[in-house]
Amino acid sequence: DGSILLSTDKGIFKSTDSGVNWRQVCADIGVYKIILGNGVLLGTTNKGLIRSTDSGEHWEMTLEDGRSMRTVKYLGGRFYAISNWSGTFKEVMANPVLYSNRLSISEDNGKTWRRIDENLTPIRFTITADESKMKAPSINDVEQLGESLFCSMDNGIFKSNDLGKTWKMVLPNAGRQSFQFAVSGNVIYAVLVFSGC
Repeated sequence: DGSILLSTDKGIFKSTDSGVNWRQVCADIGVYKIILGNGVLLGTTNKGLIRSTDSGEHWEMTLEDGRSMRTVKYLGGRFYAISNWSGTFKEVMANPVLYSNRLSISEDNGKTWRRIDENLTPIRFTITADESKMKAPSINDVEQLGESLFCSMDNGIFKSNDLGKTWKMVLPNAGRQSFQFAVSGNVIYAVLVFSGC
């Protein structure tokens, strides 16, 4: 509607006059990214996803599982969200499942969510003596092309033709690099990016 929304570590600010005046429409939570899909706004926070159906005037928590959200996308009429991993280093050492992040889908404009990452690949956690680094496949990106869903993980690219019920690896990957997706027309590109520290 011509409004501008600004996500900050203090919440969301909105301007309806091209940025001359601003007012806070969401407070007490850091918001990293805001996207629009089918008239619905979703914002990523360190506690989950927030949702607005009135051009950002009011916000409510919609996906809250104690994890910060890495990204959210609107693809093919559905919302997809990728969380970050959870737990301190000591907690992760005791329970490697904490290291795995999650991929969720909403087919009702962000009202309800279900996980679609459980069948991606078993999460493995190891400490190598030579590097002393944590290693586990992390979900990095998701994209849709036609009816096919693609997921980039540290260990490769996976494809699903049934909205994440089953997955098949289409490109293995090793090392400290991952892929980010871009779609142009009916072509999907996987761009190799460095993902280490």
